[in-house]
Amino acid sequence: MFILKILVGVLSLYASYKIAKIQAVKLKEVYYFWDSVCIACDMLINDLSYKKREVKAVLNVDYPSETFAYIMRDYLFGKEIVLPNFLSDENKIKVESFISSIGKSDSETQKNSIISYKYDFIKIKEESKIIFSKKYQITIKIGLLVGLMLFVMVM
Repeated sequence: MFILKILVGVLSLYASYKIAKIQAVKLKEVYYFWDSVCIACDMLINDLSYKKREVKAVLNVDYPSETFAYIMRDYLFGKEIVLPNFLSDENKIKVESFISSIGKSDSETQKNSIISYKYDFIKIKEESKIIFSKKYQITIKIGLLVGLMLFVMVM
């Protein structure tokens, strides 16, 4: 009976930690998503200023966010873009309009448009960085504390 209690306690500790870790990774993905959007803006601005290569060559790179990388690949290959659920409706509209504007006008207009989007995206990125830095470690610690509490209650 004692071994069963220890097993249940350890499993509850592990489960609560994993649940907290999943929530913390979601916070990290939001920050990485906005970081990737800003990287894409920088790459487009730099390319429009100097090199003027094809859009596919500029944007088909690895981004910190896998979610954003998939979105860009879908856009580049003409597939329907599916935005993640963690974006608010307002932010979904911003990202959709940014992506749909890529390669649709002359280089100077395109550059000015991307610079405008970039300022908005940097603000959102900084907000998500603050949230990420505040909540990431706390989320994991709370998960461990809940697991320890369950472990003690089982014993």
